[in-house]
Amino acid sequence: MSSTTYPLGGSAEEHAAALLSADDLANRLRDTAPDMGCYLIEAHTREPDYQEAFWGDHYGRLVNIKKQKGGLILQTSFGAPYSMCS
Repeated sequence: MSSTTYPLGGSAEEHAAALLSADDLANRLRDTAPDMGCYLIEAHTREPDYQEAFWGDHYGRLVNIKKQKGGLILQTSFGAPYSMCS
């Protein structure tokens, strides 16, 4: 298991370096196990394929259910404009 840190009050350069490190770690994990998915609460904030990583093949069906039933829409922190919540 690996992690990357960003010092509280760090510079913009330190922040950018931490993001690049997190991107690199996430990419290496994806290369090792491309179908592994992830937990929403533990996700990398810049997950490039969040629909597949979080919901897999169920994403389309879940979107349709949400459109039919309505539900709460929340702004999320990971690249997605909105997430689906019931």
